[in-house]
Amino acid sequence: MQPFAMPSPMPFAPYFASRDCRAPVALGVDMQFIALLDAYRPSGGLARTQETLELFMRRGGPDLATVARWMAGREVLCLDWHAQSWMPVFQFDLVDMVPLPQLALVLAELNPVYPPWALAAWFAQPNPWLEGERPADVLVSDAADVLNAARADRFVAQG
Repeated sequence: MQPFAMPSPMPFAPYFASRDCRAPVALGVDMQFIALLDAYRPSGGLARTQETLELFMRRGGPDLATVARWMAGREVLCLDWHAQSWMPVFQFDLVDMVPLPQLALVLAELNPVYPPWALAAWFAQPNPWLEGERPADVLVSDAADVLNAARADRFVAQG
């Protein structure tokens, strides 16, 4: 009987500058951002924080101070690109206009080991622990499995 072997996490695009010092850092980040835009499209896309706030206000959701507190406390996914903050839409209950309750436990596992860009990539990429599904796509339907995938990937990331 062979011991249980944990699959290695799917690699995500590096969020650091190119190895070629002559290449502009922004080019790599721009390509990574476009890849994130494409990856998040099936789960609702990425929206500028201002657009998210406008949606919240139209639907009687939280105010700027509340959203800013969520962002500062890393209670929601948020990444900066070209001097604007962007938020994946999948993370919000669009009826009550609050973060999905399933999100908090997953972020508690991953925030200590992943910076914002890497965390955004983790939710957007197929995950071997989820049989190739993207965490953003299955957070609501398979919350326990996404949490287990986060725990496993945190363990691997911590080395």
